[in-house]
Amino acid sequence: MSTIIKKNLSIFRAIIFVAVFLIPLFYLQKSFIFPYVSIKGLLFMGVTSALFVWWATLVYRFPEIRPKWNVPMLVFGGLVVAMFISGLVGSSFSVSFWSTFERLMGVMMWIHASLFLVMMVSVFRSRDDWNKLFFVSFVSAIIGALFVWLGNGGFGWMGYFKSSGAGAFGNSSYAGSYLMLHIFIGIYLLPSLKEFYKKIIIWVGFVIILLSPVFFKFSILSGVFDWSQFADAPWRALGQARAAIGSLIFGGIFWWGLALSGANIKWKRVIGWILSSVLIVGITVAVVGTFVNDSKIQNLFSEMVSHARVTVWDAGFQAFKEKPILGWGPENFDVAFQSHFPAELFLPGYGGEVWFDRAHNSIVEQIVTTGIVGTTVWLTLYITLLMWLWKRARAGVVARRDAIFITATLVSHFLVNLTVFDTPVSFLPWLVVVAFAFWTIGGDKKLEHKSINRKKYSPIFALLAIAGFVLFIIGFAIPFRSGRAIVKMNATGNVEEFDQLFKRVQKTSIGKYNKSAVLAEAWQGKLKSNLEFVLSSEETKVFIAGRNLKFDNWFSELSESYPENFKIRLGQVQIIAQYDRLGLKQINDIDQNERKEALLRGIIADFPGHPYGYWFLAEFLGTEKRTNELKIVLDQVNQIVPNAPITMELQEKFLR
Repeated sequence: MSTIIKKNLSIFRAIIFVAVFLIPLFYLQKSFIFPYVSIKGLLFMGVTSALFVWWATLVYRFPEIRPKWNVPMLVFGGLVVAMFISGLVGSSFSVSFWSTFERLMGVMMWIHASLFLVMMVSVFRSRDDWNKLFFVSFVSAIIGALFVWLGNGGFGWMGYFKSSGAGAFGNSSYAGSYLMLHIFIGIYLLPSLKEFYKKIIIWVGFVIILLSPVFFKFSILSGVFDWSQFADAPWRALGQARAAIGSLIFGGIFWWGLALSGANIKWKRVIGWILSSVLIVGITVAVVGTFVNDSKIQNLFSEMVSHARVTVWDAGFQAFKEKPILGWGPENFDVAFQSHFPAELFLPGYGGEVWFDRAHNSIVEQIVTTGIVGTTVWLTLYITLLMWLWKRARAGVVARRDAIFITATLVSHFLVNLTVFDTPVSFLPWLVVVAFAFWTIGGDKKLEHKSINRKKYSPIFALLAIAGFVLFIIGFAIPFRSGRAIVKMNATGNVEEFDQLFKRVQKTSIGKYNKSAVLAEAWQGKLKSNLEFVLSSEETKVFIAGRNLKFDNWFSELSESYPENFKIRLGQVQIIAQYDRLGLKQINDIDQNERKEALLRGIIADFPGHPYGYWFLAEFLGTEKRTNELKIVLDQVNQIVPNAPITMELQEKFLR
């Protein structure tokens, strides 16, 4: 390999090292929408698309660094295609493709993931390259765990981590998934590290990560833990990310069983095979049991985790029956859930959480959003990857230790996502492990590319480079400006700046339904807190009414383009209600109360099983003193969810 190729690859890998190290820790304090999650996703897509432009020119000039393809890589590409098709026929292609700022896990992210994997397999040429990447990622995880310590210890560096209690990750579940993956990475690294100081770093990292509040009750270390609770329920000593803890324990034992099954001594092999088999059968029974109504396993899960989760899964399966082949479209679980909303979530004993944009179970999520087709391809990815991995391991092509590491890590990741879900922070290390698996498996001779005539195919490589540039603009640059504009828009009082920022927010489709809801909520809060000032002069009132009209028109467009989105339609009603606060009954010669009532009755007609539509209408009718109609609406909602606290409050407020 020539010196120029080596230099290019060395710089390329260095950039990936920096990205893998910094992206999980990066945030923009109070200056970006969903600063814990969205900025990480945008950075990943930005770095990936920018590198892809460079990579396309490299593989054009130097054929020897082109990736070696195998079946699991093709299946991964097939999964992205299946998701794309599902999005096309689903509820909203815009949501499926772009996702929301809060999640950023739509088809666009998976396209970038595909590019990332292909580049990794091509650019990382040796085991030493991969070990360096794993070590860099592990050090990043140590720092991330220290941030969690700081936040829970009351330091709250820069006043930010204190609020979340999960450091730069924003949520203990996200932190748990990310850190769990790095425990496996650390275990894999230890035997292969030659430098003593690196081994010390790994061992210290284990202590910092495992004793962090994510995995271990912080109050024990601070001396305020009530040990009487431990005697009654030992699991109370566990940290916040219990799904990750359980998956980590399972994965560790599974790793041990797989290792024993390859031992030279027969009795150790027997123990290893028995242990591995029992774990696989046990977890399969447990997973299936959680979906069997009123089974002992499901009831135990409900008691330990949440009654609401099982109820949400049941609603998901009802939604699946409506669109079984290709599903509702990736990232559209929210709409499927609202269309089959389980009203009992409003009753005491269900935890009080009623808005679910995720199933909190990867199997339910996949089958609802991508249907039978997408779920089949998704499961095929895991099956083919593990089959090829162990096929090559038995042939001596793949080191058994590599196969054990990849298997235990991917199975544990699969398990943790049976109760939570991936965000960019946990998705990135998963991709790194998958890329390592693809590289370890190596190329398939049947898929080896023939010598390509560079002159003949130069337009294709040029288009690849252009595609990378376009992806950078639409997947990073424009959404980044939009995300910053949302925060600035909430803070500004300048009319011209408000209008400019509003246009910038509307410029990109990424997360448009999500960001509209965020802005509307902030707008209503600002109006409520400053209502006295707003009403102090006619000029101010006219100005605020004009701003509200912008939101009103925007929500009208969104509701028309996505009528299945319950939240958007309800949000439009809330925006219209602001006219009443301003004392404005007529806007553009249209009675806003009549309009609001018509929209609410339309929501009830389209979502007859969702109590919120009835409650909003009941509030409106009560305010208008239309008592007889109010009683009818309250009777209707009582049939959906008997004696719900909100219904009781409305009866007390208007019918006492």
